[in-house]
Amino acid sequence: MKKYIKNNDGFSLVEVAIALVLIGLIIGGVLKGQELIASAKINATVQNMEGYRVAIHLFQERYGALPGDFSGASQYIRRDLRDGNGNGIVEGEGLDPGTEAGNFWVHLSAANLIQDVGSSVPSEKIGGVVTVQNNPTPDRIGLWLILGKSHGRSGQGALLTPTQARTICQKMDSADPLSGSVQAGDGLDVTPGSCVTNGDFKGDNTQTSCVLYVRV
Repeated sequence: MKKYIKNNDGFSLVEVAIALVLIGLIIGGVLKGQELIASAKINATVQNMEGYRVAIHLFQERYGALPGDFSGASQYIRRDLRDGNGNGIVEGEGLDPGTEAGNFWVHLSAANLIQDVGSSVPSEKIGGVVTVQNNPTPDRIGLWLILGKSHGRSGQGALLTPTQARTICQKMDSADPLSGSVQAGDGLDVTPGSCVTNGDFKGDNTQTSCVLYVRV
């Protein structure tokens, strides 16, 4: 009986302490790994958005027109491409394949300036899609790249948390969400003020609520 009791003693304090330390190290490693993955996704998104802007300017230099709007695409790039009207404006919403905005990335990829996207739009590892739209909001005039989620024919659904959006804005331009060449705003599918309020990012909101706008 004494032998049985001895063999069934509980863990010692030292053993418990070692187990807790090991659990803490494992949890810390997992959290650090998640942080590194999240950071890598943001850095990849920044590089891709910068690369898209360069590709667009190269297209303009080569063909004298914007992708999607290029009226000579079927003649100078590939016969099966749909031509734009050549008026200098990329018309339509970014997820409407029947518009110049919906055909924007097809022209770019056919010109071998970005990876082939088929008849679709680029997607990012951080999630969502990159679309293009002229005058996407009343206070954003001109042509903008939009990083967000699908929302009908628009790509302005909320994708990023305010912290993620602020990080990308700061890496590409500045931390001001409402000025400069890289801006952020509320997704069309969230309550106004969820991403930006009183001219600044709503840092206490950890939910996805932001759309990113990059001026072409």
